[in-house]
Amino acid sequence: MQPVTSWSCPTHIVIGSAREYVKALGGAFVVADPALGWDADMVREPGESDGRFIARIRHGSRGRTVVAVGGGSVLDPSRVAVSGLPHAGDGPVLLPASPTAYCDIVCVPSTIGTAAEVSPVAVVREGRSEAMLVSPALRSRVAVLDPDMTANPDEVAMRAGLIEPWARVIVPVVAGAGLRLQDALALALAAVLEDLATTPIDRDWRLSAALASAQTHTAFLALQRPPFSHVLWPVAMEFANLTGISKQHALAAVLPGWLDSMARPDLADRVRATWSTPATRVDSEALNARVEARWGVFGAPRADWL
Repeated sequence: MQPVTSWSCPTHIVIGSAREYVKALGGAFVVADPALGWDADMVREPGESDGRFIARIRHGSRGRTVVAVGGGSVLDPSRVAVSGLPHAGDGPVLLPASPTAYCDIVCVPSTIGTAAEVSPVAVVREGRSEAMLVSPALRSRVAVLDPDMTANPDEVAMRAGLIEPWARVIVPVVAGAGLRLQDALALALAAVLEDLATTPIDRDWRLSAALASAQTHTAFLALQRPPFSHVLWPVAMEFANLTGISKQHALAAVLPGWLDSMARPDLADRVRATWSTPATRVDSEALNARVEARWGVFGAPRADWL
């Protein structure tokens, strides 16, 4: 596993036409989200489990360069498949690798926020189990950032997605012991993300947002921080899984209270002003059933307090 005191960024970032890049590669094995309309060798089937998708990629690629096109549901299992890492388990899983290791895959993101195209983290779900794999070997060899690939008519959802990279840099700053350079970089990047969340969306916006999101994984920001320094991520993900709301809305719900508790009301107010939590109705009976199924070992607590 990459030690906390080391840093590396093996991903080569390309800005330009993803289709032209893949065409120039020649002979690549393309795995894509079917909604994107790519001439792909393999698409993710509706309702397909991560395990089956990973197995199909490993069997179908047969030594060819894999190009993964889509959001996290395509990029995460594709990186796991190509890396050859095991993906069984539940919760955070640290997997060993050289600090300079990388995954020999080309990633083309169609969404903004997770930055899976440069991340050392992949989430794999099998039934009720959800493993968050962490390893330098999950960083892709190449990431192609194409503003045309991230065009989305739902501008509200695009702006909401920026809370993920914002939290990814700010939570370690607030929870950490204080690092002069890393904290300054994080605060500057957070300011860029806040500005993007309130400005008109065009091609330049999509490129800037993708670059800012990628930078949350590729800069010196993580140097001297533990692998799980984003302490709110597991809490927000569990909240999203139990309630059925999006992870972006879950972060918007839990971030302000946590920041207030950490004596950072200034940051809490910035979250409230930039990413207001929409009114969401949650079926209390369904939520109680999920809580009892997942946490029954602790006495099956009920969720009526929500």
